[in-house]
Amino acid sequence: PVPLEMFLHGLDTAHFGSRMLAMSKPAFSALMGHANKDPVLIFVPSRKQCQLTAIDIMTYAAASGDAERFLHTDAATLAPILEAGIIKDPALLQTLPKGIGFVHSGMGEKERSRVEALYADGIIQLLIAPANMCWELTVTAQLVLIMDTVSYDGRDHRYVDYPITDMLQMVGKAGRPLIGD
Repeated sequence: PVPLEMFLHGLDTAHFGSRMLAMSKPAFSALMGHANKDPVLIFVPSRKQCQLTAIDIMTYAAASGDAERFLHTDAATLAPILEAGIIKDPALLQTLPKGIGFVHSGMGEKERSRVEALYADGIIQLLIAPANMCWELTVTAQLVLIMDTVSYDGRDHRYVDYPITDMLQMVGKAGRPLIGD
């Protein structure tokens, strides 16, 4: 068995958008307090939230005085990868040089696999993904953050809790036997 530490931070904000915005600062604080230089997976409720969270964390890192804190190579090494034309998303082109990547099902396969490879190779420290991709991701992390435990169900026009199996799969991504401490 792999030991697992769990930290919970609850927010009592009813409006979904306000709650997600309010979660960004505590998420960044958790990164600063627990991540060190280890890989981090962040699960968010939607594809759009992947991009918004990446930009928020990039902004908080810049405000803290170390904008490239999550990048584990120099900019010259990363530049040819970004200029190769595989990465098309403008927000991703902004966040990757800061060591923050995101993936979602709306991305092309080459773009998604390139971002996952950058994360798996340790070039970028943070990978943000929608919660519904927890079963598709093959990468692991030392720290997993789950931002919110509900997602919008457009069919029923309401927010629904994540299934417990999805929650366990997300938490299980923090298991790194034989890697790290």
